[in-house]
Amino acid sequence: MHTSKLSQYLVLLFVFHVLATQAQDVINIAFGVDENVTYCKDETVTIAIPPHFSGTVEFEIRRIRGGTDEVVRPLDPSNFFTIVTDLGAAANSVQNGDRFYFLVFDTASSTTVPLGTSSTTYFEIISVAPGTLSPTLSKTIPYNTSPGLLSGSDGSTTSGALSYQWQQSTDDITWSDITLTTGKTYTPGTITSNTYFRREAITTLPGGDQCSSGSNSILISIPSTFSLTSSAASNTFCVGDVLTFTASGSTSYEFLVNGAIVQGPFIDINLCQRKPGKISIEVFDNQEKGLTFYYNGEVVSIDEDASNPDAGIYTVNIPNPVEQANLLITNAIGCQIAKNIFLTEVGQPSFVFTSPSFQINETVLAREEVSFTNTSATPFYSSEWIFGDGTREVVKTRSSKVSPVHHTYGISGTYLVTLRNYNSTGCYKEVTQSVVVGKGYNILVPNAFSPNNDLINDTFRALFSGFSSVQFNVYDNYGNILYSETLEEADPDNPVGLELVGWDGANATTSSNYIYRFEGYSTSEGVPIIQSGTFILLK
Repeated sequence: MHTSKLSQYLVLLFVFHVLATQAQDVINIAFGVDENVTYCKDETVTIAIPPHFSGTVEFEIRRIRGGTDEVVRPLDPSNFFTIVTDLGAAANSVQNGDRFYFLVFDTASSTTVPLGTSSTTYFEIISVAPGTLSPTLSKTIPYNTSPGLLSGSDGSTTSGALSYQWQQSTDDITWSDITLTTGKTYTPGTITSNTYFRREAITTLPGGDQCSSGSNSILISIPSTFSLTSSAASNTFCVGDVLTFTASGSTSYEFLVNGAIVQGPFIDINLCQRKPGKISIEVFDNQEKGLTFYYNGEVVSIDEDASNPDAGIYTVNIPNPVEQANLLITNAIGCQIAKNIFLTEVGQPSFVFTSPSFQINETVLAREEVSFTNTSATPFYSSEWIFGDGTREVVKTRSSKVSPVHHTYGISGTYLVTLRNYNSTGCYKEVTQSVVVGKGYNILVPNAFSPNNDLINDTFRALFSGFSSVQFNVYDNYGNILYSETLEEADPDNPVGLELVGWDGANATTSSNYIYRFEGYSTSEGVPIIQSGTFILLK
């Protein structure tokens, strides 16, 4: 790593001194700007003299090391020279404290008297020692486990503050940083494939430049094969025989057999009502040659459009459902697995609710806890509560002890609470009651909307609850009606809730200001409620 103030290609603009012995016109040569430069160890740098000379000019490059001034490149027309900061002894090597300069000769007149001498450039080389990771850290571990703590000897640097960065690789060539791993030690998470690790030591200089060096790498290996043995003497055995399977190569295992049911079966609502319907199921089968499904001994067809055999997901058509049936699945080599399908009747659902204020005056207040108790007739397997305010449903498995669920409504309104009871295969019955909270209704109207088709606030509408019928109008600022929408419960005794579509602004005027009027009849009192106001259309 190298982020010093000069790039890997360094053009040194040198100061040249024209010797007094030269009887010629004064040559204007650019002044040098960098007489002291800093580089990391093992970098390649090209130094150059700007092409300010004409004629038969050649350059001699010299290095001063420890008081010895020596030629490192004899006369040559090239004004470039590549050096390496490897701390070595070669002619193009740079050690800490080395100085380089050029002599310029006009070879047409002399090769002994220089035309000019550049200024001397001093090199400071920063070395970083990354420390060593113990070779004993390389080891083989079970699949999906951690190798434990990785550590090594301390790193060091000749200048700056030292830090660390752990890296990983799959080939010991290309490395990537591991996020949030800047300590001297590191404990990897679980590993599922061969992985190399190393630790990079980094020194940061006062100006923000960095030099780095990577440590030796270690390899954490995962066994390439897993083995499974059984207690059977051969591959032929009788139904009812007890077999013991032993696996190796990891620390945890999942055993799957031909035809194992992964998920399901799930039945649709039509089957619950004893009508022709479908069963969905996910099956594991390593034969990959197709499955055959039998319903009470009869082959049933696979719904190709709803199935994905490659993923083991199947939907089968059941033309003649019965209350209790056997679903048999066979694969290409005759292995079988069966599952009983019960269309068990679900008991009639019912529930009661109460709250502290309801016990006093039969009124539920906003922001108080409401308790709901399932009083349904059996049988049922589980229950789902839908509280009617858009919050997450609560699912509870039935037990011998009836435990109420609790919910809090933030604002007044009439909420349609639904209790849905399921049997073990997903058939259900439900019941809905209205829960009047506070004054029994609410109306929430925004003060602006933006019909720009971004699916956010594209229509202007009121959100409300607790009304058996509503009329919603939008007017321009002159009182002209632009939009009207009317809704009404089909059966006020069994409300399902109303929701406005809203105005999309398609016939908006050039103005940004509009008026709305909401009128509705409350479910709890049966009286008209009117609310109006203004809003803005954002363009």
